[in-house]
Amino acid sequence: MCAIIHFGTDGWRARVDGDFTINNVARVTDAIGRLWQKTNPGKTVYVGFDTRPQAREFAELAAGVIAAHGLDAVLVSRPVPTPALTWAAAYDGEACGALMVTGSHHPQGYLCLKLRMGDGSTANQDVIEELEETMAAEEEALEEAEELRVTPRAAAVAGPTRPSTVRPLFF
Repeated sequence: MCAIIHFGTDGWRARVDGDFTINNVARVTDAIGRLWQKTNPGKTVYVGFDTRPQAREFAELAAGVIAAHGLDAVLVSRPVPTPALTWAAAYDGEACGALMVTGSHHPQGYLCLKLRMGDGSTANQDVIEELEETMAAEEEALEEAEELRVTPRAAAVAGPTRPSTVRPLFF
């Protein structure tokens, strides 16, 4: 059974030794990728990370999932603060948003997937509800797939990243 994921005002957070897993990050990023590909096909998404343990690996996963949706994933080359990534997305006319893997102000052991829209703002309630509905529908499909032993969509999307699909961003 999948974890129930709810977004807060800034995105989604969980304990790294709990629900912040490869599968859940792929699920969240898959829902975001589907939404942005539907509303902003082919646009750029900036993906960043901070210095927390495993933040880089989760950002690489998120960039791969975003790229699998046909969006132009731009992954930072080194840890950056959230405002720098937000600024890069907000001032790029081709960007539809940004994803930041960060511990933010939370205690050690937590990671967050912060979601920023193309203007640098946080997601509004309509966007959050659409993402949560998408993930709830995905959870139902995953449960059915487990019964039928079919490969879940999020796991297929989160497969190996082709290096040519994610562009580096050098700060």
